[in-house]
Amino acid sequence: MGIEMTGFAYLYSETGTKGGWWAMQQDGFLDCDYQGLQLLEEGDDFTVFADDGKRLRQGIVHQDTTTGFMSRQVIHEGTLVNDRDWKQQVVGGMWVHWVQAGIDPEEWGGLFIGEKRCLLTRTSILEIVSNMVDLIGRKLTSYVGGAKDVRAVDRWMSGGNSARVPSTG
Repeated sequence: MGIEMTGFAYLYSETGTKGGWWAMQQDGFLDCDYQGLQLLEEGDDFTVFADDGKRLRQGIVHQDTTTGFMSRQVIHEGTLVNDRDWKQQVVGGMWVHWVQAGIDPEEWGGLFIGEKRCLLTRTSILEIVSNMVDLIGRKLTSYVGGAKDVRAVDRWMSGGNSARVPSTG
């Protein structure tokens, strides 16, 4: 089920990204080749391995966009001040766009240091919803997905404009 990709884990950042994105550089592409760049997404199954091949961490990506929020510093009238409105998360002294829910942000960030091998399994919404319908039926699938009625299941499976399945956190 899903598409499996192997590569190495790293924190992707460049000018204009306004912080780092947790990512994987897929095998078979040049280092830091955009075609092989896979930014981690909500719901991805992500496994990171130690140098000896032992699994360091495996789980589903759940993006936490609030833990560890810090004010960004800006220069205002020649003085460095904290901007009350511009806050972002920090891991290892670097601005990031999210951290993994349920794990210490610094421990999570450590998984992306040193080009550790990883496995990323990405499953489409269509595949997830189809499997859920097969297992528990349309009505319960719509309920679990937070929909008001079962017609949402049809939209999710067709990939229409309303195909976004709500996050269950």
